[in-house]
Order: sequence, then C-alpha cells, then structure tokens
Amino acid sequence: MIFRTENGDSDQPAPVSASGDGPTQPKRSRNSTSESAAQPPSTQLDADLSSRPATSSSAAQPSSTQLDADLSSRQAASSRSSSTNDEDWCSNLDGFPNAPTFTASPGLHIPESAQTPADFFSLLFDNEMLKHIKSESNTYASSQIHQATLKPHSLFKKWKKIKLEDIKVVFFCILVYMSLVPKKEIADYWSTEEVDKSTFASKILSSDRFMQILLMLHLNDNKTFIRT
Repeated sequence: MIFRTENGDSDQPAPVSASGDGPTQPKRSRNSTSESAAQPPSTQLDADLSSRPATSSSAAQPSSTQLDADLSSRQAASSRSSSTNDEDWCSNLDGFPNAPTFTASPGLHIPESAQTPADFFSLLFDNEMLKHIKSESNTYASSQIHQATLKPHSLFKKWKKIKLEDIKVVFFCILVYMSLVPKKEIADYWSTEEVDKSTFASKILSSDRFMQILLMLHLNDNKTFIRT
C-alpha cells in the first residue's frame, strides 16, 4: 500500500508484520544499546562513590607518628642553626672593646641619712647631675633666643638664666606634684577658677617661669650631638 502526501509525492510504504496485524515496531539502534549496557547499576555507583573519597582522604593524611617525627627533626635543625650562629658571633670579637669589670657590691644601697622624700630624690638626681642640666639648659636657651626673632609679647623676652635652686627646689618639685595631682592642661595648675583652683604651684613659681624652664630644658650640648 502506497501513501501520498499533499504535494503528490509518495512516501515509503509502512512495513507490515508477517501476521498482518499492522506495522512492525522499529528496531533499536546499536548506540542506544551500547549506552544502556555501559551504565552500571545504581547500587554499584553508590558503592564506588562512597569508597573513593574515603580512600583518598585516608591516604593523604599522615599518621601522628610521622607528624611527631617531622616536628622533632625541624626543632633539631633549628637548634643546630642557633648554636652555630652563637659560636660564630663569639669567635669573631676582634676590635670589640673589653667590658669593664664590675667591682661594686650589687643591690640597693640606701644610706641611713635618707629619711625624707627629698633625700631619696637626691639619690637619683645628685648635685652633679642637676648642675649639668642647669648648664646645658642655659646654653640651649641662649642659642635659641639669640637666633630667633622674638615677638613683643614673647615668653622669652624676660628670660633669666636658670639657677641650681630653680631646678632642684622648684621645677622638679612641681613635676612631682603634677604626677600626684593630674590635670588636663598645665595651665590648670595655675588656674584661679573655683572648680579646679590649686595654689601649690603658684605659691612657689609663676606659670611663665615654669614654661620657660620646661621649653628650654636640655641634657646635652647640640654642638657635640652625634647624628645617627
């Protein structure tokens, strides 16, 4: 039997089964057959997936014994390197000055005459050190004032050389007081406001004189200063 299309062309005859019941079923292609044969059952896939990660992770993780051995070897190598550096440093001392021999008696030595806070302060800042601070501060102030062009109302227009009593009795005394009675600003120690008024500093030194000494306080001569 022949089938014709609307444009008059004939189609291929439909295959008929041997029994005459109707057209036969088309045969499956070889590709579809091979694909279905290549796919393993779901039970086998699950087993493969579950076994692969476990095998790879267990193989990648070293044992605790191996980790301990690696750590011990690294520590031993670091110790050998450190000892080698120490030996090299100790064996190359040419040109280094010899350290002076310590002959004094170690420990804190307080004379029996030290009874007051001023006595203990003098143990740390003796007269020789205070004289040095006074001398260097006056030298620094002289050089700065002569080099600068002072304004009419400059704080240093009325500069006077620092005396030993200014440093020892007055200036450092106020510094110790400031450490005991902290305030926000230095000027607050000379404030006349009733809220934060304090008369200790103003009774022994003016605020202008305190700032003069503070700004010119120096411990070394700039002419002999070695820049690094």
